[in-house]
Amino acid sequence: MTKDHIIVVLKITEQCNLNCSYCYFFNMDNQDFSDKPALITDETLQQVAGFLANAAAQYQAKTVTIVLHGGEPLLIKKNRFEEMIDLFRFQIKPYAELYFYLQTNAVLLDNEWLELVKIKNVFLGISIDGLEQDHDLFRRDKQNRPTHKIVVEKIELARALLTDEDSRSGFGGLYVINPDANAQATYDFFVNNLELNNLHYVLPDFWHDNIEKAKLNQVNTYLLDLFSAWTALNGGNNVKIRFLDTAIKSLIGGRRYITDQLALQNNTVAITIRSDGEIAVEDQYRNVRPDLFNLGMNVENSTLPVFFETPAIQEFLTEIQSLPDDCQGCCFKNVCRGGNFLDAVHRFKSGRGFNNPSIYCEAYRNLFTHAIQYLLDQNVTLERLMEVLYDTNSNTVISV
Repeated sequence: MTKDHIIVVLKITEQCNLNCSYCYFFNMDNQDFSDKPALITDETLQQVAGFLANAAAQYQAKTVTIVLHGGEPLLIKKNRFEEMIDLFRFQIKPYAELYFYLQTNAVLLDNEWLELVKIKNVFLGISIDGLEQDHDLFRRDKQNRPTHKIVVEKIELARALLTDEDSRSGFGGLYVINPDANAQATYDFFVNNLELNNLHYVLPDFWHDNIEKAKLNQVNTYLLDLFSAWTALNGGNNVKIRFLDTAIKSLIGGRRYITDQLALQNNTVAITIRSDGEIAVEDQYRNVRPDLFNLGMNVENSTLPVFFETPAIQEFLTEIQSLPDDCQGCCFKNVCRGGNFLDAVHRFKSGRGFNNPSIYCEAYRNLFTHAIQYLLDQNVTLERLMEVLYDTNSNTVISV
């Protein structure tokens, strides 16, 4: 079997210098990080490199993307970071193109780190939760001190140093949506004050078992306000927001785009590797399926194909990739994919698994409706949109 793309979230640290109140990793039910090494060892890094090189060869992969994650990955020493990048390039590059992403809270970011990520061609993701009063409500250090001012300083430093447009290195912002915040003011701050043009908005980490129902209407309003702010600025052309880009491309791309996206999904495998080398599914599922983070499979003694052949993993993948029963008759099912265009974790419910609409279903439907009206106003033809939403020959929902 071949897979074109391998994506790995690599936990090079399982400790952090902040104490974000909403953190899915340290401040939710799954506390298994306490049994893991705080920092990945050189021996484990060697084993990870060999594991991924073998995986790229076995799958005949075109690309391997390594997301360097934590905890806070900048807690690792700079010389070890540099050696790690060189090791992975030496081991994996003969088999596949290799890309690196680094996700950080930026508190420890300095000129040396920025020069290092630039030289090593690493894309930098910086977590910032909008305006000062919103960010500092959640993202505080271990002494309960606010962090917004220092993160803004580090973003300005990154903007000054990461200027080579021909380089893969660059940076963007990651924002966990606060439904109580002002979407327009937050977007203006990102774009006009911080001059960020690559943004990743993440929905609050809720599913059917833990949702605060009062928040759902707020999320709905927030997404519509964000869409209005994004499209008002030159149709969003100068600013990339990942999920809005995906929504627009899905609506105007026609059947071919939807088919290509499904093919991409089928040709991509994604895993988490812990600081001790343990292999697990994607990190966002750790609190709804903790059993899949304790399978006893390690880069030292397993292979990626064997991991994905494990019955528990095959069952899980089938479940999250299947359209929920309640979504079968929805006209947006080809673009929304049961909420998977953002994240399937929001579909989870104890006793039913993932066979549920996303808790954000109504918000998605309203977002797509507004997007359709926007595209019609931009002279995209109704026939083009219907190609994705309906089979115009039989007037029924397309089943891709």
